[in-house]
Amino acid sequence: MNGLINKLFLLPGFTLLIDPTIMKPVFWMAMGGLMILFFAALRYWFHDSKISMNWWKWLLAGAWYLLLFVVIAAAFTLIGEREVRAGVWFLAVFGGLMILLGLGLWQLLKKV
Repeated sequence: MNGLINKLFLLPGFTLLIDPTIMKPVFWMAMGGLMILFFAALRYWFHDSKISMNWWKWLLAGAWYLLLFVVIAAAFTLIGEREVRAGVWFLAVFGGLMILLGLGLWQLLKKV
């Protein structure tokens, strides 16, 4: 069975599909597209929730969203570098902090 799998991975077309130098940019382009869709949908969700958004509210929401991605990326980078305990602690502490900041941001957006 291993011989069949090795031969399959050596096929030129299949190798092209899983080649990390090709898949990494495709992955990040897909992630960027999903982020654009998220913010487009977020605009309509705020409108349906009767939350008026101005420039500083969008700036705070975008900053929180960016920091959330940094926390997740840093934690899983630590886990990927075989620092599992540090990654889990990082995710627990700063992920918990981001949840609290998100709840505070939500209350701020609803009040003002």
